[in-house]
Amino acid sequence: MTRIRQKKIGFRGWLVISTSLLFTLLVMLVFWLFYTEPGLRWTLEQVRAHAPGELQYQRVEGQLAGPLKVEDLTWRDDYLEVHAERVALDWRLGLLLARTLRADELSIHGLSVSVLERDTEAAPSDDFELPEISLPLRLSLGQLELERGRLRLPGRDEALELDRLRVSGRYGGSQLELSELLLASPWLDAEGALSVQTAGDWPLDLDLKWQLRWPELPEARGHTVLEGDRHRLSIKQSLERPFVLSLEGQVIEPLDRLGVQLSFQFRELIPDQLHAEAPPGQLSGQFRLSGHRERLRLEGRLDAVDTDWGDVGFEASLASNLDLDWLDLNRLELDHQRHPLRLRLQGRVDEPLAEARRVDLELNWYELQWPLDDEPDYQSAQGELALQGGIDDYRGHMNSRFHWAGLNDIGPLGGKLSGGFEGDLSSVSLQALSLRLDQGSALDFDGDVSWAEDDPFLRGQFDLRRFDPALVSPDWPGQLDGRGQIDVVWLAEAESLFLSLDELSGELADRPLRASGVLDYRDERLQLENWEMESGDSFLRAHGSLARTPDVDASDIELSLFVDELADWPLQEASGQLQADGRLSGRLDELNVALTLQGRALSYQHYQLEQLDLGLQLANGGEDDGDLELRVQNLMVDEDLIPDLRVEADGRRSDHRLSLQLEHELGGLGLSLAGGLDREWQWDGELVDLRIHQPATGNWGLRESVALSAGPDGGRLERLCLRREEQSGRICALAEADANWHWGAEVDGEDFPLAMFIDPQETGLDVDGEMGLRSSVEDRGEGLRAEGRLEFSPGRISQTVDGQAMDLLAIESGTADFDWTPTAASARLALSLSDEGFVTADLALPEGLEGPLEGRLDARILELGLLPVLVAEVGRAEGQLRLGINLAGTLADPLLNGEVAVEDASVALPDLGITAEAVQIGLTGDMNRLNLDARAESGGGEIRLRADLSRPNGDWVGEASLRGDRFLAVSVPDARLRISPDLDLQVSEQQRVDVGGSLHVPWARITPGDIRMPVAVSEDEVVMGELGQRNRDDNETNGWRIFTRVRTTLGDDVEFDGYGLSGRLSGSVTVRDEPGAITRGTGELSVEEGQYMAWRQRLGIERGRLFFSDTPINDPALDIRAVRRPRGVVVGVNIRGTLREPNLEIFSDPPMQQSEQLSYLLTGRPLTEGGAGEMDLIQEASLALQIAGGAAVGRQLGRRFGVDTVTIEAGDSPEETQVVFGEYLSPRLFISYGIGLFEGSNIFRIRYEISSRWFLEAQTGDRGGADFIYSLERG
Repeated sequence: MTRIRQKKIGFRGWLVISTSLLFTLLVMLVFWLFYTEPGLRWTLEQVRAHAPGELQYQRVEGQLAGPLKVEDLTWRDDYLEVHAERVALDWRLGLLLARTLRADELSIHGLSVSVLERDTEAAPSDDFELPEISLPLRLSLGQLELERGRLRLPGRDEALELDRLRVSGRYGGSQLELSELLLASPWLDAEGALSVQTAGDWPLDLDLKWQLRWPELPEARGHTVLEGDRHRLSIKQSLERPFVLSLEGQVIEPLDRLGVQLSFQFRELIPDQLHAEAPPGQLSGQFRLSGHRERLRLEGRLDAVDTDWGDVGFEASLASNLDLDWLDLNRLELDHQRHPLRLRLQGRVDEPLAEARRVDLELNWYELQWPLDDEPDYQSAQGELALQGGIDDYRGHMNSRFHWAGLNDIGPLGGKLSGGFEGDLSSVSLQALSLRLDQGSALDFDGDVSWAEDDPFLRGQFDLRRFDPALVSPDWPGQLDGRGQIDVVWLAEAESLFLSLDELSGELADRPLRASGVLDYRDERLQLENWEMESGDSFLRAHGSLARTPDVDASDIELSLFVDELADWPLQEASGQLQADGRLSGRLDELNVALTLQGRALSYQHYQLEQLDLGLQLANGGEDDGDLELRVQNLMVDEDLIPDLRVEADGRRSDHRLSLQLEHELGGLGLSLAGGLDREWQWDGELVDLRIHQPATGNWGLRESVALSAGPDGGRLERLCLRREEQSGRICALAEADANWHWGAEVDGEDFPLAMFIDPQETGLDVDGEMGLRSSVEDRGEGLRAEGRLEFSPGRISQTVDGQAMDLLAIESGTADFDWTPTAASARLALSLSDEGFVTADLALPEGLEGPLEGRLDARILELGLLPVLVAEVGRAEGQLRLGINLAGTLADPLLNGEVAVEDASVALPDLGITAEAVQIGLTGDMNRLNLDARAESGGGEIRLRADLSRPNGDWVGEASLRGDRFLAVSVPDARLRISPDLDLQVSEQQRVDVGGSLHVPWARITPGDIRMPVAVSEDEVVMGELGQRNRDDNETNGWRIFTRVRTTLGDDVEFDGYGLSGRLSGSVTVRDEPGAITRGTGELSVEEGQYMAWRQRLGIERGRLFFSDTPINDPALDIRAVRRPRGVVVGVNIRGTLREPNLEIFSDPPMQQSEQLSYLLTGRPLTEGGAGEMDLIQEASLALQIAGGAAVGRQLGRRFGVDTVTIEAGDSPEETQVVFGEYLSPRLFISYGIGLFEGSNIFRIRYEISSRWFLEAQTGDRGGADFIYSLERG
């Protein structure tokens, strides 16, 4: 028994030991597998051996139970390749016992995923069903972090980059919740949370904020919220940038029928911020999308503001299915905020995304215009366009009213356009196209138009009725009817035009017109068949053909033209009679031409001629004898008259002669040539005669004939010499050129008259002197080259003044050299003048015409005789002129600097009657700064002007002063006065000059003559100078704006004696003058110790004052009292009012009647003691007083009656006094009508201003007549 028991215990022992050992080995295996790095490696090797695809890695660390790291991990199959630079995982193995897989950290660095291209793609299934996904374990993810990810899709060169992805959440059963979702990439940043159940109806809740940065687009920022399940999904989408968008709605059964109910609105969308080439403007809109997969409907409105077309809006109602197999345009309307524009498009488009799409559309519009945001060039009150079919077979019709504003002198045009059409991509057939203009013109056309590259044409029949050519050319009004056929082909290598004008009739430019004929251009030949145009006696007839290449093809055309009067036609100032008959036939080498042309009293713009006669006969291309005769008589070009011009030629190509004769006021020219032209177009001959007559230089002639040749191989002129008849002098020239017309010429001369450059007849100067000339010029293909010299012999320029010859400039000798190359130019002048004077100049352009300028001008001229020629106000001038000027800059914009000085000069100023002595002028500076110092003496006094000016910004600015003491400024019979100026001038930008200071007149003797103006000066009369310029320094003269404020004072020795007034003047006036304003004064002038002669009596001036209170300088207020004391009676005149409207009042002490006052004033006795002659004088004075008092009343009557003037005019006797009404019918024509106050007389007078000095005046009435009046005014 004991032995058996021992055996049983041994078996159990072995069993326990084996089990324990097996468990121990299993535990060790598990430990090795999960907690050792070899176990980790063995696990990865098993995965690589049995997993689908190919798995590779380079390095592994850690343990399977975590943490672990794998580097350079790559997995690849037929469709996908995944590579990670490093993967790190830390998870909790123990939680697997609780059916939970928890990863505290999963980190992936450098992940690259590439989707490989597939040979075939699986067709998508229409019966897609969401799967039922439920995990057996709970998955808890503490943090998944991906850094530097890249996704590469097939067919794309660039991969999608991902900087960082971080996810935290859990997945248990079918519920997935991501509490943190963070994504960062160069193009997208997102942050949000996700909750989704992966079974049943798949309820979903997503809240995501994102920022999108797409290349070349502004950054977008938005917020997306999704909530719902597989049957109904609610969507909320907002966008903050680059525009504001709000979208809300639902998607119903997205995996089945796909129904939608979405509404969205947006604003502040600026298209050109999204795309550089997008039009400007800002968009906003509201839309609603509803329906299901089979029929979706979009409705809403889009508004666009600040666009190139203004503020426009679009309203739309569209329908289609999800695949866009068709598109219904229920309504698509456009409107404009500023205009009543309405445009509506309706219809249907089948297969809109296919090339073979077909349409059935109708477009209607109302108040259409273009451009939309400005004055319209085109308008259409209403219209319609219908279009059916496809691109290759469409048809339709249109009907529209239109209005075109016109262009330049054409238009405006309005009317109606209607017609039908059908066609394809390359052509269209126009059916009953009708154009009706509101002006009455009509055009009907039936035909075809093709724009195919190999066959473009326009072909059809037209009918024109009541067409007014002024619609397209305003100078040609008329009304024409016509019909015909037209066929145009504009293929580059086969252009053709066929026009058959069956009949054209009507009026053109108020003249009858009839035309018909056929014009056919094809194969580079123009064919005219019976082409006729007739208008009254004028006509044009043409028949035949004209080749485009006359050297290859022959032409044969006849032409006959007669225009009775060119002025009957609007031909831009053309007039005269023109007649031509001719025929042209044959090729160029055998051409026959017969032409006669006659013109009488022809005129065109600035050209006129009295008679033109031309006859031309050319036979067999010039091989047979022919002739040419041309004569033009009294040809006027502008104001330049050529009395006679004749050209004659005769002979054949190989032997012919040509002569030319021309007469002109500057001289005459005679020319004769003889030679021949061979088949190679080489002309060889000679210049037989050349004669030139010029009044200033005499007669020049050719002494012997000179050989001359020209042709394809070049040409040559042998040495030609012209000699002056009866005097010394010659000029010679020769020239030659090669086959490329690289040419050269030489010119030389001696005793060449200086008068050729300075015309004595034109300048009034006497020119004496000669010069020699030597020059050569050539162009050998590298540009123009020239060099030469002028040598001046002794000579002088003089002028006869007051019967005496006065030398202006005396030249003793001199030279002028020049040198010109394609890259540089230079010139030098050296003149020796009398009395050791000289003029030297050096000029250089070392880098050509566009390069810098270098130069210097120096002169010392001891004669100022040329000054009166340059300045008309100067009489004689003596002294010396010195100047030294440097030249820089460029030829187009030269810069000057240096000095100019006038020394020890005397200048006579005849208009002022003075001679300025001891004149010294010094001017220094450059183009941006000037300094002037000038002084002069006159009558023992002196005056000095100093100025310092600069130009920092293009305008001259600076200061100047004018000082003087008792300078005799005027010394003429009417006035002599001295001035002592103390003036300051301020020059500022924009050409403004401010003049201030004082002007003192210490001494003056003013004795004007008794000049009585025949016509009163009007208040608004403008005094003009000799050149028609205003005598004011305002904006209309030389551009300078002068502002003056000067105080003028009179000294103790200023006397006036004239116009019956004599006495000493005193006082001061401040004068203020501005551009565009009346000159005004402030101050007072008075008459001291004065007398006034009135009505042949000398009255003593007790008080005489002229007041200026900011009043016009020519209209001061008056306060004058002049008296006479006969027989103990004080009688006199008080004058008040203004200079233009004085009030004259007679007074006496003791008081008495006006007639008695006049008697004492005029005769010194009472009225009872006067004789008959004295009574007439008193009556004349009384009438004068009445007339003077009626002037103001007359002006009031004129304004009331609507006429320009109402005046009272005295006659030779009191009975002839009249009231005269006057009116200006034009600025030059004045009429007046006078009615006698005391007698029944009436006078009608007309006055016309022929020029500023000549007037024509005629009158009719009791006495009639006409007079030419010449007016000469000085002041």
